[in-house]
Amino acid sequence: MFIHYHEQRIGFGNVALKTRSRELVRFVGYLAWRYRQRGGPEWVGIEEMRGVTGSAEPKQYQRYLDTLAKKGLPVVEFRHKTKGPWRLSEKVKNVSFDLTGDELARCFPAAEDEIAEPGHHTDGNDGLYDFVRLCAEADTSFHDGNLATDDDHSTLAILAGNQFFAPPPDIEILLHLKIARAAMRASRHVEAAKSIKHAEAVANRHPVRHGELAVRIKLAKSKLLFDQGKTAQSAALLDSIPIHECRDMHALAQYHNLQGLLTKRLLRLAIEEGKKQLENSAPKSFEQSADHFRRAIAMHLFINDYDGVQAACFNLGDLCGFAYRNIAGLHNESLLDQALHWLALSEVICNKVGVGGDSIWALLTMFDIAVSTGLSLDYLKSKTSGIFNRFANYDAIADDIWTEAQRIGNSQEMAECRELMYRLTMQRGDTAQAREHALAALDLFHDLKRTDMIRSLKKMIAQLEEKNGKGKKTGT
Repeated sequence: MFIHYHEQRIGFGNVALKTRSRELVRFVGYLAWRYRQRGGPEWVGIEEMRGVTGSAEPKQYQRYLDTLAKKGLPVVEFRHKTKGPWRLSEKVKNVSFDLTGDELARCFPAAEDEIAEPGHHTDGNDGLYDFVRLCAEADTSFHDGNLATDDDHSTLAILAGNQFFAPPPDIEILLHLKIARAAMRASRHVEAAKSIKHAEAVANRHPVRHGELAVRIKLAKSKLLFDQGKTAQSAALLDSIPIHECRDMHALAQYHNLQGLLTKRLLRLAIEEGKKQLENSAPKSFEQSADHFRRAIAMHLFINDYDGVQAACFNLGDLCGFAYRNIAGLHNESLLDQALHWLALSEVICNKVGVGGDSIWALLTMFDIAVSTGLSLDYLKSKTSGIFNRFANYDAIADDIWTEAQRIGNSQEMAECRELMYRLTMQRGDTAQAREHALAALDLFHDLKRTDMIRSLKKMIAQLEEKNGKGKKTGT
């Protein structure tokens, strides 16, 4: 049997398979390497294999095996297609690579003491079943928006229950990162920071194979800094990651998504400060940010990660909407349509595929674009995949989004929704109702310590009170 890593070919007997899937080659190649190390077939469990193939889902391993069987290469034996363990078939008598010994060691740098002894995960007492079951429940809860309430079925409560098990170090790190993600989604930054610290502690006690999970930890830390408004610190940490050495496609996609967010925020801050030199550089910054989001979408698609696709689609749509409204050279209908299309796609993926957690943000952003640009409801409906077809007017949309935001309980979403409702009521001249929305938004932004929005809303409220006061005097 031969493994040609550079040409991505696998051969056995008179049959050869050339594939575009580098991860399939890595899957078979690692089994072959373990065969060579031990001088015969060696069982490899799913935790060990995930360290080689990145974030491959269990179904992906089944696809690898089906592809090999279809091409007449029955070279892998298994106890379970999706769960493993796997090993090279006893039909294989020798293995050859196109890589040298040193190259193989760099390609598959698994230490002997990291390889589980036979039977380590076969007695059924390691808690892995319960661990995976609770993780699945937590992901479902995350999609439903039940993030961090006192309910025992909330995402954070379920994940906290998983800490009673003793999973392998790499899975324990992923658990802490899941908790951090849910906490960040709920704007609970202290909890997110604690979970990231726990992940770092586990990584320090058990050096992470390939360093790929160490990269994910840094990415989570950088995202938390970004969410806290610490843009410079987030960018510095992101730049410190040796991303060109990373082979984890999921981490690479996250990296590009975060780079796009940072570029977009710097562009937004510069425009808000009214910097004159932006006239020429703004379109370029827009393209750089959009390119990062496009790369993130493509990479998440490559590994069939629609959770990541959904988030990156939202970010690209939000960027296009911002550029349409704020960059003079890009104020055209084509970019407006792009914004609505990407945001609608994000919403559709969230609801139809059943992944992601940005559904309310997508609705809020589309609604924001419509209100701020004066779009007709018919135009909005025609560009958003029928999402708004059931609504008769913008007030009905606002009420529906507000109800959903309250159900989820994310203060950031509720604050943004109230601020949008303020603008909508101001457009139709209902200053009394507008003041109520502004005061409610002010309280929410105050809890979030958003000083920028607090200043802006206080100014708006003062103007409303002055206007209402003048109106009363005029009436008397």
